[in-house]
Amino acid sequence: MSDDWFDDFVYHTVINKKFLTPAQKKMLTTTPTELTPWDSMA
Repeated sequence: MSDDWFDDFVYHTVINKKFLTPAQKKMLTTTPTELTPWDSMA
């Protein structure tokens, strides 16, 4: 699978925290921004 394939077909991923950078781990402690629901398949 190529990077283009992931751009086109992947919406969510699960990544073990041990693979995150320190900056990415710091983002996990912030309050998330809740987005309004939308149908990505429409």
